[in-house]
Amino acid sequence: MGLKRIASCGLDIGPGKIMLKRIRQEDWAESWKLHFQPQAVGTRLYICPPWNCVAPAGRVSIVIDPGMAFGTGQHATTRSCLLLLERAMDDRGVTRALDVGTGSGVLAIALVKLGVLEVWAIDTDPMACTIAAANAVCNGVETCVHIRSSLDEVSGAFDLVTANLFANLLEEMAVRLVGLLRPGGVLICSGFLNADELRVRKTYEARGLRLVRRHEEQSWVTLTLQRLTP
Repeated sequence: MGLKRIASCGLDIGPGKIMLKRIRQEDWAESWKLHFQPQAVGTRLYICPPWNCVAPAGRVSIVIDPGMAFGTGQHATTRSCLLLLERAMDDRGVTRALDVGTGSGVLAIALVKLGVLEVWAIDTDPMACTIAAANAVCNGVETCVHIRSSLDEVSGAFDLVTANLFANLLEEMAVRLVGLLRPGGVLICSGFLNADELRVRKTYEARGLRLVRRHEEQSWVTLTLQRLTP
């Protein structure tokens, strides 16, 4: 009977049978949290959910409620951005930073926790902006993180720009992102596989940036590129 009803919807699934299986009762509202465990990144950062957020000695906690926005620290690109962000902060003074495609706000929050006084966080998804704002409050950095829905709402130059986006978007936005960097400033970009690395690099090198650092994890590539001084 079940297969006939499925077929009546226009889905030809062929012969088969429907099976039922009893699932052990769990507190699903809590059990999913087992998949979001705290993790240390680099030498100073500790990404953790609100229900388990005590950082080890010597590390600063970044509390992220997974919600529905990208950037829990579980993905290789997020971890890699955090790692290169930390190293960039060790290399130079950063007072003003921009995070494009902020998602959960994890990179913007990390920037403040590492000492940046002014961070602008951009995301075109209204849900992501809401979640990023809530996470900023949870971390006590809401006065330093300015969340906006468009790059048109920011102005001036930045010491550091992070952009965890797809390769096509990074190419499309190259002129805009480079234009937002101060001479000597750095762009940390990620969100693309090693097969797309060369075209992303060439796009930015053609606009006056040079490769400073590269990190690869699970075939995902993250680059630190510096804008050359005149």
